[in-house]
Parts: sequence; C-alpha cells; structure tokens
Amino acid sequence: MRIMDQQNYWPAYTAETYPWTRWWWLGSAVDKPTITRLLETYRQAGLGGVEITSIYGVKGQERRAIEYLSETWQEMVRHAILEAHRLGMKVDLPPGCGWRIGGQFITDDIAAAEFQVEPSDSPSGYSFASKPSGEMVKRPGPGGEGKTFNPFNRASLQAVIDHFTSAFSNLGIRAQFHDSWEYDSSACREVPETFRELRGYDLQEHLGALLGEGDPDYCARVRHDVQLTLSEMALENFILPWSRWCHDLGQLSRNQAHGTPGNWLDFYAAADIPETESFMNVTFDTPLMSKFASSAAHVTGKTLVSSETGTWLKEHFHVTLGDLKSLIDLLFVAGINHHVYHGTAYSPDDAEWPGWVFYASSQLNPRNTLWRDFGKLNEYVARCQSILQAGQPSNDLLVYFPIHDILHDPTRNVAQKQDIRGDWLTPIAAMNTYRQLWRRGYGFDYISDRQIAELKAAGDGVASGGVTFKGIVVPPCKFLPVETLEHLMNLARQGARVLFVSPAPADVPGWARLEERRSRFAALKNQMQCRDDLEAALGELGVRRERLVDIPELLYIRRSHETGHYYFIVNRGSKAVDAWIPPAVACESVTVMDPMSGNVGAAQTRRTDVLEARIQLQPGESVILRTSRETSDGLESRRYIDPAGSARPLRGEWRVEFLEGGPELPPSYETHAPRSWTKENDASERFAGTAVYRISFNAPSEHRDWLLDLGDVHAAARVRFNGTDIDTLIGPTFQTILRDMRPEGNELEIEVTNLAANRIRDLDRRGVEWKIFEDINFVNREYEPFNAADWPVEPSGLLGPVQLTPLS
Repeated sequence: MRIMDQQNYWPAYTAETYPWTRWWWLGSAVDKPTITRLLETYRQAGLGGVEITSIYGVKGQERRAIEYLSETWQEMVRHAILEAHRLGMKVDLPPGCGWRIGGQFITDDIAAAEFQVEPSDSPSGYSFASKPSGEMVKRPGPGGEGKTFNPFNRASLQAVIDHFTSAFSNLGIRAQFHDSWEYDSSACREVPETFRELRGYDLQEHLGALLGEGDPDYCARVRHDVQLTLSEMALENFILPWSRWCHDLGQLSRNQAHGTPGNWLDFYAAADIPETESFMNVTFDTPLMSKFASSAAHVTGKTLVSSETGTWLKEHFHVTLGDLKSLIDLLFVAGINHHVYHGTAYSPDDAEWPGWVFYASSQLNPRNTLWRDFGKLNEYVARCQSILQAGQPSNDLLVYFPIHDILHDPTRNVAQKQDIRGDWLTPIAAMNTYRQLWRRGYGFDYISDRQIAELKAAGDGVASGGVTFKGIVVPPCKFLPVETLEHLMNLARQGARVLFVSPAPADVPGWARLEERRSRFAALKNQMQCRDDLEAALGELGVRRERLVDIPELLYIRRSHETGHYYFIVNRGSKAVDAWIPPAVACESVTVMDPMSGNVGAAQTRRTDVLEARIQLQPGESVILRTSRETSDGLESRRYIDPAGSARPLRGEWRVEFLEGGPELPPSYETHAPRSWTKENDASERFAGTAVYRISFNAPSEHRDWLLDLGDVHAAARVRFNGTDIDTLIGPTFQTILRDMRPEGNELEIEVTNLAANRIRDLDRRGVEWKIFEDINFVNREYEPFNAADWPVEPSGLLGPVQLTPLS
C-alpha cells in the first residue's frame, strides 16, 4: 500500500473532526499553568476541543475558587482559549454556571414560573396565574447562584443577554452551548395574550378544560393548544433569539433540544450545531432518538451534529474504551458526527488520586487508567468523523413526526418535558413505522410541520437543506394539522412522492376554528393515497433499501461524495461477519477504509445484479466503504483474513511484570496460562494500571502470517511482536495480525491496562476520604451515596485464551 494513497482517502483533520470533551471547572478553581498543562495533555491524547463548564467546588479548596464571571474568571477563560488556539483546539462555553441559565440578576418578575389555574369570579369561574416557581440554578459554582430564567419570556432572555454580553464579547469561543431542557417552568405572564394571538380564542374562558371540566375531547384540544403555545413561545422567545445573539457575538449556537416540551426537530434546527445525548442504558431505539438531532441538521443544511457522549454509560470506573466505541458507533449510524465526551474534570497536580472527578461521567481524565490508550479511541473517532462530516447526507426519505399526537394526550402536564430516553414516544403509532424503516434498511430523516412548510418540490422528490429526498412518508397518526396536509398535497400536485401509511390521519388537532379546519381537512383527505404495505409502496416509488441489514446486527449510515457514497457499517452482533454487501446505489468500484488502523485497500468485488463488495467484521468492529461510479484507480487490494487452518493455543511460560499504576506496583510473577492478575495477591487485587505479559515461542508451523486472538482482555492491550509495536487494541474484540513470524525465538509482549475500579474499591474499603465535592458530592448510578467497598473485584489483565490461527 502506498502511503500517499492512504492519506489521500482520508479527509484532512480539523478541530471538529477530533472528539471534544466537556471540561468541568469545579469551583472554577483553576490556574494558568495547570490550564496550559492539561490542554497540552488533552491535545496529545487526540482531543480537538473543550467545553468549559463551571460548577460547584471542592471541599477544602475554597481559597482557590474563582467567582464566576469575575475579572479573574474571565482572565482564566481567555487564557484557556488562547492556549487552545495555540494547540489547534477550540473552546465552547455555556451562558451560565452549572445547569439552567440564571443567576442573581434574575428577579421574580422574569424568573421561572408555574402555570396555575385559580378560582375567581370571572365568567368562566377561573383565572390564569403565573407564579414564580422558586427554581434555582442547578449545581452552580461560586458566583453563579440565583434564580432560573424563564424560557418562555423574551424579557427574561433579554436580561440574560444584557448580563452576559460584556463577558462573552470578543472571547474567541467557537460556540455557546445550551444543555438539555432542565427547566421546570410552565408559564409566564404573557401566556394569555400570546395564546389569543396564536390560537385565536381567549384561554381565560376555557381554563376549566385544563381541570377536566367538560367533554374529554374538548378538554384534550384546549390542553393541546396550551402545550403548542408554550412550545412556540419557547422557540420564538428563547432558542431563536439566543442563537441570533450568538451570531451577533461572532459565535455559533450549540443546543440540546431534548427535554423541550415541544417539537424537538424545530428546537434542534434553530441552532447551528444540534446536539443529542446518550444517557444511561442503550437500547434498540437509541439511534431513533438521536436521529432527531441529525434529522434537524440534514433537513436544514447543518454540517455538524454533536452528542454528549458517555453520560452514566456504566457505573463509575467501569466504562471501558470498548464500551465507548460501541456507543459511539451506535450514534454514528444515527447521523452523529461530532462527539463531545462526558467528560473530563479539571484537576490540579497536588490533588490525591483519583483527583477531582465529576459525579455522572465516564471520568475521561489523565488520572484514570483509561487515559493510557485513550488516544487510540480518539484516532478512530477522528477518522470516522472526517468521513461523516464530509459530503452530504444521503437518506432517501423524509418521515413526518406527529407531535400533535403527543401534545393531545389529556394526561400530560402543562409544558411536560420529553426526556432523551424516549418512553413518551412508545405509545404513538408512528414508532412502528420508524422501527420498520430502520430495521429494513431505509435511510430516513424526521421532519416537522414547520419544516414541511419550507420544502420545495424537486422533480419527483423534495429538496431541503441542499439535499434532495426521494419522498415523504406520513406514518399512522391521529392528528394532522390541515395546514401541513395542504402543504403535502401541494407538493404532490407538483410531482413529489407523498405516501400516507394506513390508517390515515383522522382529524385536526386543537380547538381553535375546529369546524372550519375540519371542513378543509375532509376535502383534502379524500385525495390521500394510503397504503397498508409500506415496503411495497416504497418499491413502487423506486426507493431501494440497503440489503446489508439482512445480516443480523449490521447497522449503517450512508453519505454521498463527488463520485459516489460512503458507507459506515458496524457489526453490533456477537458473531463475526464475512459477507458480500450489495450497495443500494449503483457503483463501479469499492474501497475499504479501516478507521481503526487507517489502512485503505480496494475491496474484493463480484457482480451479480449489482456490484457487491466483501466485508469482514468481528463483533463490535466497524468499516467504511467508499463506493464510486468510476472504475478502480489501481489501489492495492484489501488484505482479507482467510484462515489456512484451525486456531491453536499459544503455550508457554508467561512472565508478568507491572509497569505503572498504583497504589503500588505488585511483584512480578510467572504463569503457565494467562489469568486475572487480581488472583495473585492483595497488592495486585487493588492495583490499577498496566502490566506486561511476555512469552517466547516457536512458530507452530511454516506459515508466516498469523491471526492473534487474545481472548478475554480487561480492559485494553498494546501488542509488541519481535521488538516492533504492532497494534493497540481497545475492544470489544482483541485480535490483530502477526506478520513474518520466525520459525524459532519469537517474542510477544502484551501490555494490558485495567480499569480503576479495584483501586477505588480499595479506597472505600480503607475509608480514605476522596469524595470531597460540594453540592451533590459523589453518587452512584442510582443517584444514591457512592460506596465501592462492597464491589466485587473486577477481573484485570490478560485472561485469554490466547490463540494463533494461520493465514493464507
């Protein structure tokens, strides 16, 4: 393989192609030398940027704390930005300290408020009241305390803008960041007036409906209109003007829309960088939730789609690099292309191990043992993101998201949040359509009512965000605004493919002008062409699915480039895959790009009804296929793994030596077969760090190339063979190739780094006080006080069995 060929296939890296991390400044107790040292460390590990978030402090470190927004704080932030720029990194910054925007400058009249219906002597018997909720900034650092602003009130946002503009001007940050919708606000004083303007009737006359007084359908419709009004107020009075303010300051806006009590798609689309989040357990539907952010970006022409990645992925100090890769791959196929780890706590040199840490993160900091091989994961992410940020999205379909089915739910509280885990989505009928499309290999993006209104017909498709989609699918839903239906029918009359999945929408949502809207809806409903068999209908429209998903647990995302397409493919299953993949888009050549190693080679292909390419993927492994309408350019062939015999155990005496870590280095030992080093003695049981396993052996046969399978590894491994560094393996599969094996006297060294869990367990068993943080201090995954003393000992090191398989 010519080196120049490989380099030419990977797009140039930028600060955005590298992964970023959220950088917590506990108590803002930072200093310039440590800021510089840490940023240099982060850059060396392959991070492209940081999001500085100031939060609560550290007990006993009050003298170091710096008041939020003070001149000293601003000086530290400016120093961090200058140092980041020197290193080729970038910085984001939220307008606020802790969670929720607010502070001491927020007064009761513009603070978070509750929607209340009170008895009165009005004709309806009730009156509306917006009462201060008392909601405070969550987990603030010194100087950031105070009331939460009101996200529905434009004057409240203006107070935020006035308060932060001087400090945020000319900073040189890339973007302002707004975290997920953590507000419990449900009202502001302007609700009745705005409701009348938007809905066309007087809410004061219908407040009894919110208490369930009257026909259930009437009550649900009024409640829907209240929910819709609050959603539109949050968008028009908060997210959109906040994003414009960012632009006025020369900054981008980066927004997490999840939690919002309205249509996520519109709130994600309002920002320059929509951001999703992975929170706790990953499920089959996780990509379907993350697609809200990527869909908003694709439909509106945004390049970057970010993710807060790794929040509570597992219990503290139990997350492996392989776990992170598995999660990242699942987000990649959902359209995420800009990962921001959750995350990294600033920690000074003199802090005792494990240093300053954060209560809900994967602890991706230099004190954690993961850091030793963290760069390997970051190289992988950077390669993937260089591809996934290139070209254009290539999903064929737009699929309507029926927000009104959700807002029409009479059991919903006013302004009820919709969290990222998505339980609120399960009851709607459209979920079955989303899952079917996902399982069957149809690329699609969600689209909202607001976005449908902006679509343009393009031949027999529709155009939005610089991308042409082949058609629009309206999944089964109860309610569809007549305005949306009119837009869809207009597009259909212009030649666009619009497909309604049975059963057809039954009614219009809301109470305002109900009979007039129903009449228009009924006239149009007769023109709907509803289909029971979605897949057959898509076939008739010429929409082809990607058949690679017929292989169990293969997932993909496709993007277009100048001469073809990129396919990112991951094996989520427990079995290896060796298969022929038929791309749905015709091509003349296929290149295999390995994002873990950076190697590039021409795929083995064959022609059936289409050109097919051979892929090999171990469990948890991923690959990028680059298809082209042009013939192969003479690139050397991809090396496939073709066994020339069965696997053979590697036998011999292993010598194990501990290299680095703590609390102290255990003594070396020898063993006939690899096993967890925790079984050797008390010192090794509590040890967190790196040990090297060495073995000398003769080649089992005359073959020169062998597949090395390390078996069970806890938790990452570096492989050195005959004095040459071969590979760094982060899992979940631990295999690599040993080439040019000698007939006799081969030397194999495996450096294995374990998790920090056993050392944390030891600290708690001995009663060492390392949980020294204010506010929530430190909790476990169930948000209960953290205590690792009763944890079982985690296996550590090389467990095997180690096997060699001869290769053709």
